[in-house]
Amino acid sequence: MVYTAAMPINLACAVTDPIPAEIRPNPLDLHLGKRIRARRNAIGLSLEDLAQAMAVATETLLAMENGSQRVGPQLLHRLSIVLDVPFGYFFDGMPRELDADFPGTPFDDCDPVGDDMREALELVRAYLAISDEKKRQMVHQLARKLSENPSAE
Repeated sequence: MVYTAAMPINLACAVTDPIPAEIRPNPLDLHLGKRIRARRNAIGLSLEDLAQAMAVATETLLAMENGSQRVGPQLLHRLSIVLDVPFGYFFDGMPRELDADFPGTPFDDCDPVGDDMREALELVRAYLAISDEKKRQMVHQLARKLSENPSAE
């Protein structure tokens, strides 16, 4: 049910009834809005200045900061540039409970990379960290010999 200004409101119920889910801000939108406002205040930008830099209406930016308007990925990317923060800044400190409404396995419980792949990635990182070209060649030759596949490149 969507509420409009023309609808009568029973004040006795309004005090005790929770806000319907359709009009309640999403917790993720609230978190993003708080992070936007915190960064804006930290660098001393007014709401109007940031809105102008973002080419959005001041009311739109205010709605985003209040969590009542969703911030899309493109706008979030522009905000990260204007506010001079990495994209992930907006998600820092986001409570894990925000994932509770989404079905499936939490990402932390997943192992998107198997043990063999993880070991291979560690080996590649270690190999690339060797700055001495001769030592890198030696490691490469050793790996080829140990693999019992001398033609592997």
